[in-house]
Amino acid sequence: MIRNKLAELLAERKLKISRVAAQLPNLSRNTITSTASNKGKMIQLETINTLCQCLDISPSDFFEYLPFDISCDVNISKNETSSSDTDVKNILIKQHSIEFDFFIKLETVDTKPIIFEYTGSNLSQNYWGKDLIFKLDKNDTSDFGNVWSHKITPGFQAVIWNDFKQKIADTINDSMTKKFSSHSSSFKFQIRSNSIRLSMDFYDDVFNIDF
Repeated sequence: MIRNKLAELLAERKLKISRVAAQLPNLSRNTITSTASNKGKMIQLETINTLCQCLDISPSDFFEYLPFDISCDVNISKNETSSSDTDVKNILIKQHSIEFDFFIKLETVDTKPIIFEYTGSNLSQNYWGKDLIFKLDKNDTSDFGNVWSHKITPGFQAVIWNDFKQKIADTINDSMTKKFSSHSSSFKFQIRSNSIRLSMDFYDDVFNIDF
């Protein structure tokens, strides 16, 4: 895995993206924002060159590397959410009404993938539009927590955690859209990854919740 450290580099220098964009007429604010978020799959060499010159760093300072890739997969095993109206304006999400299997895959190009398996379910009852809180319990004796703590840097942890939440959000959106599409052909469930809260054995971003 490889990522850029632009967000940290700007924070260290107390630089705002808007200020950097104003200083670099050949780079748009959107380009700098997208680069800093690590959401793009490709960065132009001209962009890297310009940012390195602006920050007075080398490309080795700009990038961070892990000698393996981490990805995840989500399979919905239960979706017992319900709607109180025919036009699906209110969707009730009861406690444990959504359950799924969650797989973390660690791999390199020349080794067999290592799979870490978890089971997830929502903790609280709420209506669509509020945050969804999930607790994920591991299903085997393998310890991804050791990998997380000792082999993944804080910068990569933030990227990987957001990838986990995005995958869960995308999978839930697909499941909910299919479930309620019979109520309305135009219905599309859209929960954003920043509305997902996760608690796992190695890390969580859930606060003031009594498990």
